[in-house]
Amino acid sequence: MKYYNVVCAVIFNDKGEVFVTKRGPGRPLVGFWEFPGGKKEETENFFEATIREIEEELSIIVEPIKYLTNVYYEYPSIGDFNEFSITLHAIECRIKSGEINLNEHTDAMWTTLRECRRLDFAFADKKIVEYLINNKK
Repeated sequence: MKYYNVVCAVIFNDKGEVFVTKRGPGRPLVGFWEFPGGKKEETENFFEATIREIEEELSIIVEPIKYLTNVYYEYPSIGDFNEFSITLHAIECRIKSGEINLNEHTDAMWTTLRECRRLDFAFADKKIVEYLINNKK
């Protein structure tokens, strides 16, 4: 089973809403909601990986604020994709500059954590949602 270290950006706006994206075609879990991010390179730390991935996916520059938590999850074979496992590292960020452009996702929105419970999130990301709800001030 392939294993990946993955980062995701938990980006809040001034209203306390969080930014979420819907996975695009050509990747596992297409159509599921997630926190944007991607695979960490060997030479990167979690913050560097988050900055790079968000710039690639959304064309914005984020400033990592703090490491929040991590979740390990084993995904079964899905469609044309073999089973794989990930450790998803959640990094709280703020937008530093740029305009959001969806380069890999089919949809995105600002929403409340409570509303996140109603969305069809990828399984590891669901655990991040629960962590945020249980630990947010």
